[in-house]
Amino acid sequence: MPPEKKKLSDLKIGIIGAGHLGLTMAQVFIKSFLPVPNLFISFKGSLHTKKLIEGLGLSDQVVPIEELCMAADIAFIFIRPQSFIDFKITSIGANILFVSGMAGVPLTSLEKTFGRNVCRIMTSGPDTVRQNKAMAAIYPFNEVINRILTESGFTPMILNEEREMHYFTVGVCLPAAFVLAKKLGIDVESGLEDLKPGYAIIRQLYLWAKDVVPVFNSGGEADDYVRKMATPGGITEAILINLQKSRDLLQAVEAGVERSITISARFE
Repeated sequence: MPPEKKKLSDLKIGIIGAGHLGLTMAQVFIKSFLPVPNLFISFKGSLHTKKLIEGLGLSDQVVPIEELCMAADIAFIFIRPQSFIDFKITSIGANILFVSGMAGVPLTSLEKTFGRNVCRIMTSGPDTVRQNKAMAAIYPFNEVINRILTESGFTPMILNEEREMHYFTVGVCLPAAFVLAKKLGIDVESGLEDLKPGYAIIRQLYLWAKDVVPVFNSGGEADDYVRKMATPGGITEAILINLQKSRDLLQAVEAGVERSITISARFE
């Protein structure tokens, strides 16, 4: 039965990639609607990741990726975009929907690997998920994914064009940028006044981003927060590096958009 015809509690959901976001999504799905036996996790991670999964009591849900792709109704992919270059699967279930959470990887590339039953999402960071203040973008719109995200406490944003994913991705990186900007003494209030018209999504996420920045008890906590959000070679890292060099939030945001576009071009 196609996933859109099932109750959320009857869905079988796979998580490919067990980093901070993948495991957070697994936890929030279980908390919100998903019975534990209906969850499948596949990862190539380290012993550290294995211990995290054990700590969550989800060791029995770890399966080979081929098994996941045959058993799940929906497979969420939370691996690094760089890892997608060598990503291969040999068996796919008839009705499975693949949902990519990889920043920058376009639909055209996803369809070559997974077929046409695919969509993209981008979410804000794991701690906004835990605060129940998370945002998510969906493209193209998919009703069952919209229901899953809404039930899981996300505020979904429906995009009109795929290129808007670049702007959304940069927008959800703003909390880390704000934390670094405060440390550097940069004024964020006026930093985004001259945004290009096409950056309207970033402007929409500006107030949200200011609201979700945690209160830190020490500079070390703030540094750790920024570090966890900045994937090596990723969009947040590009924003932060530019912000340190230019001391200009607008330039940093533009560097993030350029980085997202560059990542996307690698896969086209």
